[in-house]
Amino acid sequence: MGIFDFLFNRKKENEGAYDKSEQPSNTRIYDNSSEKDSIDQSNNKQDLPSLDNIPENILNEAKELVRQGYKLNAVKLIVDNTSAGLKEAKEFVDNITL
Repeated sequence: MGIFDFLFNRKKENEGAYDKSEQPSNTRIYDNSSEKDSIDQSNNKQDLPSLDNIPENILNEAKELVRQGYKLNAVKLIVDNTSAGLKEAKEFVDNITL
């Protein structure tokens, strides 16, 4: 019996068997609901300013990024520091006048 036969037969024997300890490493299981809640709260942008009242320092930094040709970084800056979504931030950055 060759190595491939051995591996193939072993795979067939284990088909259908599922061991929770063998979950992929990129799968996140929440054992504690408060941990999940804290992650959800960190994604909440309710307390951030809207595009109507962006702080002056953020606006100046976004203008500087656009002037240097880093529009994507400016969009990320706006999304991270305001309650705007990606589309709104992109439209805002596209309309920045230097």
